[in-house]
Amino acid sequence: MAAPTRAPDITISRVVIGPEEEAAVLQVLRSGNLAQGPVVAQLESAFAQVCGVPHAVAVSNGTVALVAALKALRIGPGDEVITTPFSFAATLNAILESGATVRFADIRDDYTIDPDSVAALVNDRTRAVMPVHLYGLPADMTARQWVAHSGLDVRHVNSGTSVHKVPRISKQGNGHLRRILYMPALVASRREPHVRAFYDQLVAAGKTPLQALVAIMRKLLHAVHGMLKTNTDFDGSKFRKLPQAA
Repeated sequence: MAAPTRAPDITISRVVIGPEEEAAVLQVLRSGNLAQGPVVAQLESAFAQVCGVPHAVAVSNGTVALVAALKALRIGPGDEVITTPFSFAATLNAILESGATVRFADIRDDYTIDPDSVAALVNDRTRAVMPVHLYGLPADMTARQWVAHSGLDVRHVNSGTSVHKVPRISKQGNGHLRRILYMPALVASRREPHVRAFYDQLVAAGKTPLQALVAIMRKLLHAVHGMLKTNTDFDGSKFRKLPQAA
């Protein structure tokens, strides 16, 4: 009887490293400057420019990044942070390091956080919600749920004193939306074909990468408004139509 063959291992993730990455690592190793060298400074400067902020600080790992984010928000003892129990230990450890209390929400069948469970845990001590995206699956939250759990108000209000003015999203809602739309705009400019084409068109016309991202954020703001108003899914073709394949 033939010996049973071993089933192939199924890896959680696979690191893709090419010649460019190898050359960059070798350059740093051969320089002898392995900590806080010029490459780190270049990364911080470039990241700050992309984010449109004066400074950015590189940290040693994701745990430190989470701790720094919580401290930047001045979250500490007496505050509560809602997150998922199905995550790497760093998610919990970062919250405990801040001194805040952890509240665990339930997860869905895809192992990501359940927004309905999050809503049930929100109280006057809640300072943040920390969703975790796993295995390439972003937490399954609709546009309305993301807006609600971010503490935003996108209800239409009448602007100024005239009742004849067109209703629009409140100024406070607009400001909050702009702040949370940066990362979605950055991801969409890399991953969504229509948004990528719109980004490339702007850069080719002389816009800086940051100006192009701001333009995408503005369009995403209108897209969120339209999705909430009409209860429809995201339509990337509103950014730029792609040429039809022959």
